[in-house]
Amino acid sequence: MAQTDVDQEAPREASTMPDRTDAMPAKSRWAGLKRRWPALLLVPVVLFLVAFGGSRLLSRGEVLTGVRVGPPGEGLALGGMDRDAAASAIAELATRLTSEPAVVTYAGRRIEVAPADVGFVVDEPAMLEAAMGAGRQGGFGRQIQTWVDGSGAQVDVVGHLDPNKLGPLFDQWEKDVLAQPTFEGELAAKEGKVVLSEPRPGRAVTRDAMEQALLMQLLAPSRSPIELLHHEAPPSRTAESWQVAQKAAQALLSGPITLVGELPPPDEDEKKDAKRKKGDEEEGPRTEDFVFDPSDLAQALRSRLVEPAGAELMLDAEALKPALAKARKKLERPPVDARFEISKRDEVSIVPSRDGRVIDPVKVAAALLAAAERPDRKAVFPIEVGAQPELTTEKAEALNIKGLVSKFTTSHRCCEKRVKNIHRMADLIDGVLLKPGDRFSINEHVGERRASNGFYPAPTIVLGEMKDTVGGGVSQFATTFYNAFFHGGYEIIERQPHSYYFRRYPMGHEATLSFPKPDVIVRNDTKNGLLIRTEYGGTFIRVKLYGDNEGRKVKRKVSKIYDVTKPPIEYIADDRLEPDEEKVKVRGKVGWTVTVSRILELPNGETKKQTRKVIYNPRVRKIRVHSCKIPKGEDGYTGLACPEPEEEEEDDDDDEPKGDDTKDEPAPKKKKPPKDEGENKPFDPLDVAPPEGPGTGEDGPD
Repeated sequence: MAQTDVDQEAPREASTMPDRTDAMPAKSRWAGLKRRWPALLLVPVVLFLVAFGGSRLLSRGEVLTGVRVGPPGEGLALGGMDRDAAASAIAELATRLTSEPAVVTYAGRRIEVAPADVGFVVDEPAMLEAAMGAGRQGGFGRQIQTWVDGSGAQVDVVGHLDPNKLGPLFDQWEKDVLAQPTFEGELAAKEGKVVLSEPRPGRAVTRDAMEQALLMQLLAPSRSPIELLHHEAPPSRTAESWQVAQKAAQALLSGPITLVGELPPPDEDEKKDAKRKKGDEEEGPRTEDFVFDPSDLAQALRSRLVEPAGAELMLDAEALKPALAKARKKLERPPVDARFEISKRDEVSIVPSRDGRVIDPVKVAAALLAAAERPDRKAVFPIEVGAQPELTTEKAEALNIKGLVSKFTTSHRCCEKRVKNIHRMADLIDGVLLKPGDRFSINEHVGERRASNGFYPAPTIVLGEMKDTVGGGVSQFATTFYNAFFHGGYEIIERQPHSYYFRRYPMGHEATLSFPKPDVIVRNDTKNGLLIRTEYGGTFIRVKLYGDNEGRKVKRKVSKIYDVTKPPIEYIADDRLEPDEEKVKVRGKVGWTVTVSRILELPNGETKKQTRKVIYNPRVRKIRVHSCKIPKGEDGYTGLACPEPEEEEEDDDDDEPKGDDTKDEPAPKKKKPPKDEGENKPFDPLDVAPPEGPGTGEDGPD
């Protein structure tokens, strides 16, 4: 059968598919879209990144939005603040945290803990740096997430406590709050027997945990009480640890102990008496037994812990002192300081020091413990022979006190109360020795003037008025003392002149004294020692300084008075007086100013000038007048006009009897002013001399 060409022979049917040429454009568009979709998706990403970068750029130098300091829900919002504003906000938070107390409770007891008591400090710089960097650190994804959700970042409050303050506080809590310290045991003597109080556990603060709890509470903006954390603290000793010490204590109290002491060599009088009794034969060392009874030892019995876990017996040296009283009288010869002796011609000589023999109670306690272990219960009494005094002859010679450097004398009336105070002050300061560089304060050395210290009430100026105070008048000693140092060329650290001038003192060169201020303070600013001596009699006080002022010469200068000030007038209403009459109760005194100087001439030719302006206040002038004469603005002003004087009626010669009927009538006597009134003299504005006598005491407290 012949093969047929189907492709050629078969008839063609109408196709339902679109024409190829019509389908090509649609496929091309889809293919192009598929090629461009990554670029289209990149647009929002770019926009997102631009927004993120822009927000970061705009917030440069500021805290990011949403950043808070402190725990969630109660922290401090800092978002949007610049560095200065954030620092200020953190500082306010720190102030609040460090001002509010923490609260600790135990067994119903409430304890407030001030932040300062535990050394609580807020670390503001660290918190500020953390806030400025919040949200800007970590991976890129983390920063994006923070920016997208707007939650920002939480910054912790940072601070610390002072361990040096926590330790004493916890010790106090263990003692006063827990009130059950661990007891390690103790030996005691009761009725001649040794009794052991056995160790027992106690309560102690759990320190590390308590420190952390306190810190967390103080760092929290809102604070709630916390419980005092504690634990049971067992003793480190057992009853067996005390067996050795208890046995030694029982042996100690089993009987008396004897210490054999060597008596000091006899003095010259004792030697003569001994020779008269026993002839000229030589004597060996003299000894005496000193017995300590169990009762003496029981009072001093103590015990103490020793490491690693033991205990031992001891005797309290302080408690032994009563039992040593007899031995001290016979065995001791206290060391004697060298002293300076001054002749009537002011020549200085040194009386040598003398070494002593002294008993050291600590060494006696050791000797008693050692003797208790011996069969005869005896030991040598420990005595420190050759104990040196504080001021040896060699030290006194090294002070180079050659002779009189300066002296100053002031006078006073005899037998006044104030004189007793001046003399008492002199007695307390007489013999003071100042080493090179030493500072001396009268008030620090003498103390507050009290009757128990030998001072008496005497007139004192208190706020411009004379009043009796204990120790009144001692400014005269202060002035005398100050001038001795002034003329000696020594350093004057502190000195205050009187408020008013007193004629008995050198103008401008005087000093007032009260307690605690004003004071007189000086310094021995030489390389040599300085000895202060005082002398007094019924009408004078004198201060002398002995030493070597290195050749200093002193000149004193006082200017003429200037800036004279009239005294204020105080009016006292007295309607018994006529309107045109006045009585002077207190004359008053003017005030003025002077400039005073001290010129120091040093051996090397150098000159130092020290200048000071001294102001003396005026004293109030008090006048008694009729109340209508008190000027406006003054206390007691009434504003009432003074009454007119009554006119006398003229005599009628016709009505008067003739003759000399009145010749025997006595003349009227002049009335004397009351005794409490002052001199009724005209006021002299330049009368600068104050009245002497009672009522011219020293300055008191201003």
